[in-house]
Amino acid sequence: MKLTKIKALAVVLFSMTMANCSSPPKPPATPAESGAPPYISSRPRLGEGANFFYRKGEEAYARREYKQALDAYKKFLGSTQPDHPLTDNAVFKIGMCWFEMKSYRDALYFFNSLISRFPDSENRAEAVINSAICLFQLNE
Repeated sequence: MKLTKIKALAVVLFSMTMANCSSPPKPPATPAESGAPPYISSRPRLGEGANFFYRKGEEAYARREYKQALDAYKKFLGSTQPDHPLTDNAVFKIGMCWFEMKSYRDALYFFNSLISRFPDSENRAEAVINSAICLFQLNE
């Protein structure tokens, strides 16, 4: 008798789940439909995902605008999962931005973070070398 009650409950739950899945979700209202001006919209603009911030960081770094690159890489790290394939590169580039701005203590933190968190990173050897340079610059 217990088994039939469990089967009945399973059938009810399954049918409820299927009913919820059968109707497509209503798309969110666009700013024009909701009456809100577009500049107040909470929806992200097209292309402003994690990779967008990484590309902006790369562009700023190439122009030697290290403060802008630093901000973009930090936004990238804040908007992506820790296992994203570019996370170790962003951590390294943040260290390089600090290094180029001669903030060796901050650079050392990020280089050591890369070394400990990403032992298989392609940037590991350069992070070790730059860590040594940072320690030299800090007289340590």
